[in-house]
Amino acid sequence: MAVFLNKIIYFAVFSVIFLLPAYLIRFKVFGLPATLLEVLIYILFLLWAGKLVLNKNWRFIQNTEPDRSNKLLFVGLSLFIGGALLASIFSFGKEISFGLFKAYFFDPFLFFIVAVSSLKIRNINTVLKTYLFSAFGVSILAFLYFLTDELTHDGRLQGIFNSPNFLAMYITPAVIIGLWMLLSNIYTEQSKVWFHGFALVFLIFILYLSASYGAFLGIILAAFFILFLKSPNIDKSDFLRFGVAGVIIVFLLIFQWPTAKFQNLFSSSPESSITQRIYIWNASISILKDNFLLGIGPGMFQDYYQLYKLKNPINGTDWSVPYPHNTFFAFFIQNGMIGGIGFLLLLFWYVKGVFEIFKSEQKKYAVLFGAFLVYFLVHGMADTLYWKNDLSLMFFVFISALFLAKREVT
Repeated sequence: MAVFLNKIIYFAVFSVIFLLPAYLIRFKVFGLPATLLEVLIYILFLLWAGKLVLNKNWRFIQNTEPDRSNKLLFVGLSLFIGGALLASIFSFGKEISFGLFKAYFFDPFLFFIVAVSSLKIRNINTVLKTYLFSAFGVSILAFLYFLTDELTHDGRLQGIFNSPNFLAMYITPAVIIGLWMLLSNIYTEQSKVWFHGFALVFLIFILYLSASYGAFLGIILAAFFILFLKSPNIDKSDFLRFGVAGVIIVFLLIFQWPTAKFQNLFSSSPESSITQRIYIWNASISILKDNFLLGIGPGMFQDYYQLYKLKNPINGTDWSVPYPHNTFFAFFIQNGMIGGIGFLLLLFWYVKGVFEIFKSEQKKYAVLFGAFLVYFLVHGMADTLYWKNDLSLMFFVFISALFLAKREVT
């Protein structure tokens, strides 16, 4: 029975990763709001707990114990989740905050516990491929939206999501995975190289249609990170890849140049993306100063931002801003000092883990994890990553994969 459960849990873990966008399917269970994604996570966790009971011991949980090399991770997780919980308790919109706490913190943590207890380093490639194919499926659906001309008012593609930036945030990690697999020679069979090359080009095409410049910049820097670190010496083929990448970047800029979004990017117009973000960041700093200790609670930024806008009006700025367009602001403002520090500790553990793996035989994974961090930090300065059902779980997918690799080398 235990062997059968192991196979079911293995399958369920990858099903959850592949079906991350299933949070869009919403319904009620006993009158309470729920999503298909969180139901899948709860089923996965119950299967895992059932396996522990059947074995009549807790050996399977040993892999998650805070040994010396991972104490920083568990301290960070405790503050990260504890800060979000505390901020939700003191939030004036408790129903909203606790709903997001469950979706963005509690559910991903359950997945993390099961993943690091059930998977091993040899499963990392399957985890990465599963996410890559999930993003490819989302891109196919987005392409159907493109063919039917279902775009935003400014001509951007958003697909099944309600924002082009959300589409970009979901696809970009898959692009990084695809780049890493091709540039690191993960595949030896030529047919697989061609197929994944096609998938990568298609993902980049869909990403281009989203016109998310933060994602563009993050991918460019992540790609150069992969190229420089994948091997100690840069050969002629690498320079060729640099040249091809440079030509692609130039063409992307040429095609984007005439668009209104690009033309407004560096203008002083209130409609400019940068002008909008500067105003939002100024508001974020003011909100943070008044709520630094406990935070305002998950999901409450828009209410506080609207109060700020009433006091500091400016023509052309949007009222419906759910998050501060900066990942660091989002954690410190909504989860308070405790949650924000927990987030910084997680990042510090992540960086430390990347360096440890880079010195080992598993160096190839350090290149990928480092590239993802580069993207996350770059794009996270201009947009609010993590704060969505699929993105929060995706963040923990990378945390789990790094944990698995790190466990084998320490």
